[in-house]
Amino acid sequence: MEMPDTKFIIAVVGKKLFPARMHIDSIVGEFLYEQLILALEGWGEEITPRNAHTRLGVYLDSRNDDSRYFEFDWEVGEKIDRAFGHSYYKAFAEYSKRERVKGTDLLHQLASGELSTSDFDDKLQK
Repeated sequence: MEMPDTKFIIAVVGKKLFPARMHIDSIVGEFLYEQLILALEGWGEEITPRNAHTRLGVYLDSRNDDSRYFEFDWEVGEKIDRAFGHSYYKAFAEYSKRERVKGTDLLHQLASGELSTSDFDDKLQK
């Protein structure tokens, strides 16, 4: 397939809104935001806001404080879209579910007396 002769635009919501929009913890979200922005700055060029092909955490119908826009060659933009688009959120959601199940199981073991508090802490950290 021939690549379009246009650039691929990716919009990213601002750092303050990113964790909530991606439905992740604020500390983790801010850390991941910094990594994402570092990658986007390295692979593309930051531009003034305009219509985007992909929006990470950016909503069409609400405020998107401090959103940033990046322009890429089409092929690179599509790769970033696949890596950070819907699959990005899906990976976080699946990880969150696994951690909740793990934490719930450990709490039941602690409550039933199967685990000591130090064992609980050790297993929770793994």
